[in-house]
Amino acid sequence: MDISVVVPFRGGCPHREAVWDWVRGSLETSGWEIVVGQCGDGPWRKAVALADGINRASGDRIVMHDADVWCDGLPEAITNPAPIVIPHHLVHRLTQHSADQFMTGHPGPYKLDRPIYLGRPAGGLLVFDRTVWDQTPMDPRFTGWGQEDDSWAQALTVTHGPITRLRHDLYHLWHPPQERMNQVMGSPESKALWRRYETARTPEAIRSLLAEVME
Repeated sequence: MDISVVVPFRGGCPHREAVWDWVRGSLETSGWEIVVGQCGDGPWRKAVALADGINRASGDRIVMHDADVWCDGLPEAITNPAPIVIPHHLVHRLTQHSADQFMTGHPGPYKLDRPIYLGRPAGGLLVFDRTVWDQTPMDPRFTGWGQEDDSWAQALTVTHGPITRLRHDLYHLWHPPQERMNQVMGSPESKALWRRYETARTPEAIRSLLAEVME
């Protein structure tokens, strides 16, 4: 089994770049292929960056790994036989100071930017077979931040069945947030598209949504 870690990323923020430098250095010790996915100029589109990375990756087992997270349970998720695996259960969003402590090896406990919460099914970190992506990619119409992960989780669940979730913790390393409507919603356009995914309850309905951008 060949492993490719695909990281959708765009530079330009020194805080994000510093966090990614640490994450990348930590991943490099694994020996896995690391591919940074990009989406070119214009609005940020995570799905476009993710597709770019997967298209250039050689692995048949893909890790979608945001540039600002870390989970010690990733190796277990990779070797899990399920076609789609969420390595983490709870998310710890660290403050700037706590993120610095984490990256320098401080054992904690860490101060948090917000209370611990259940990780979104396709957010932050997800392990899946390449064939899963080939059948059900992330929708590239989401721009900026928000709802692309939730919509993809809905699509994956409808088309591939329940997603296996492990019980590890995921740490989100601090950086300034992107512009958004609020902590939950990114933009009116993304909210409207997400609503369409939320009501798509059959594989045929998901395929119809994706056909709008794949044809």
